[in-house]
Amino acid sequence: MSPDLRALTKALISVKPDSIEWTKKNEYGAALVALHNNDIDKQFQILLGVQDQYHSIGFPKDDKGQGYVQACFKALYLNEIVSDEGQQFWRNDEHLSEKVPGKVDALVQCNAWFSFLDSLDEEDDESDEEDNIDDEDDDED
Repeated sequence: MSPDLRALTKALISVKPDSIEWTKKNEYGAALVALHNNDIDKQFQILLGVQDQYHSIGFPKDDKGQGYVQACFKALYLNEIVSDEGQQFWRNDEHLSEKVPGKVDALVQCNAWFSFLDSLDEEDDESDEEDNIDDEDDDED
């Protein structure tokens, strides 16, 4: 039986909702990675837990007005717990995540984060195009 990653994530956040320390590898990050084993559906469950827990406490913000939900999404990515693909899967899902309260609020608070991820994807695409052009130039020699 697979662990309920959504419930686990909610429990981890509920201990201290204004902290992302739990995402560090030496805290619970490594355990979460081992539990999801690069399965996008399981990464999705972690993000549903984030969405659900922050919804249940009214999507709090820090002193600078930044939503903790965005800080959490960012930390999950930077600590290599949830991949870009996992975050995009959550972002673009219109079925399961819509059944969990707070999807729209989470998207609004994570807008800057997803814009940043989109810019990384665009840079990767441009780099790939340049590599392809270089390969074509090599073929012509």
